[in-house]
Amino acid sequence: MKISFLEVLSNGYSILKSSLVMLNEFIYFDENQYLREKCNNYEAINELTSQFEEAIKSLEQYSKIEQIFLFGNLGNLYRIAGDSKQAVNILEKSFKLAEESGLKKLKIANLIRLGEAYKYAGQYEEALRLFDLAIRALTPTDDCDLVDFALQHKGKCLMELDEWKIALSHFNEALSIRKRKKEQSLIHSTELAIQFVKENRN
Repeated sequence: MKISFLEVLSNGYSILKSSLVMLNEFIYFDENQYLREKCNNYEAINELTSQFEEAIKSLEQYSKIEQIFLFGNLGNLYRIAGDSKQAVNILEKSFKLAEESGLKKLKIANLIRLGEAYKYAGQYEEALRLFDLAIRALTPTDDCDLVDFALQHKGKCLMELDEWKIALSHFNEALSIRKRKKEQSLIHSTELAIQFVKENRN
């Protein structure tokens, strides 16, 4: 997975995108921590984090959308690696850039990412506030195709607060949407969350 900074500069962010796909094989949902995303290869995630950090040092090389990609994914990498404080700081920048872009889908996607980082930081009230902002912005018409993600992430946040019944309601709503979308990986993710609730609620 190791790539050079010169490769990143000469090929835009395409190499980093490919590396993120490769990293997915090391990502799993930890059943001992409410299905939080974890990585079983921290050498790989730390290496990729360093590559994103290097790319950000030459931010002027990239378009606004590419900058949002860089900050958004770097924040996610820090979140998964366990540095939630750094994740929040970086995702705040990503969300600000997304707001400035005027592109609603980017704004909502980064709002959800930021909410997830706050959840990992244990700031549940702020996380729920951000998820609710996303859901309100996407209803009654989900013109960004993201409401199922907002519902799923809010459900997981509620799960950590032992609000099992409300969490299940959000997961069921997300599942209904995902079945209409016919995206099997998303369906599986939500079904996993529903099964987790059924096995762990009191």
